[in-house]
Amino acid sequence: MNSEADFLDELPILQAQRSKLRDLGTVSAFELLSRIQASPDAFQKFYGRESTAELVAHLKHELTQEEASLLESTSPSFSLGAIVDSPGRFQPPPMDENKRETLLRHIETLRHEPDGEKRHRLQIEQLERAIASMY
Repeated sequence: MNSEADFLDELPILQAQRSKLRDLGTVSAFELLSRIQASPDAFQKFYGRESTAELVAHLKHELTQEEASLLESTSPSFSLGAIVDSPGRFQPPPMDENKRETLLRHIETLRHEPDGEKRHRLQIEQLERAIASMY
């Protein structure tokens, strides 16, 4: 296997481009192509869209048959995020706030009577169901 210096020196690219690639620390065409394939958008931002296309073409010629097959069988990169619609503005459920408050006050009044919770249990349950149905 060629050393990093030999690998990069064999590429027909400018010295500035070679220096950029050397900073990545790649040691083979296979490794560099793997990095490009794993994150093509990021690599194109780093190296340039047209330069990346030319580099990929040169690197593919340097691969062994086994390396080329391995790269072809690897799945393409994809984003690891969910696409969601904007929730928009929160809309509370439609209800009559005044009626709700009146029912709640009535429940509290019944509960605060002496033995109110026991005596008015059915009426309180009925009022609570009325409030719940407002949602």
